[in-house]
Amino acid sequence: MSTSIPIPLTTLFANLVLSVPGTPIPTGLTDMVLAINRNVGTNSLDSEPTATFTLTAEISLDGGATWDGLISGTFVGGVFRDLKGNILEVSALETSLYGDPQSTLRQIRGSFANGPVAVSISGSLTVS
Repeated sequence: MSTSIPIPLTTLFANLVLSVPGTPIPTGLTDMVLAINRNVGTNSLDSEPTATFTLTAEISLDGGATWDGLISGTFVGGVFRDLKGNILEVSALETSLYGDPQSTLRQIRGSFANGPVAVSISGSLTVS
């Protein structure tokens, strides 16, 4: 079963740091995709070439007693193009949620650190 959680349009202040506490991963889920729209809002990633923000996720297989790095990625501003010259409007991070998919002990937590300029984003988090 796939679940998609929308990330509403928001403008993130310069140097903002957020932490998301540990959250149980529903049983049966094995994959995660975080998609960020690059061309939304007044301070879009496309229009802010000096923008950067880093997302980090950690996973726990023992109910939050210990944590392991799962994925980390830095999104940068400016217009991105594919090999054919088409503008890419979405940046994404994708990873597997390791551990026993039937375990009720798996948890995920994350952090977000914005860089020196405000940036507007929207997107979605899909787990399956």
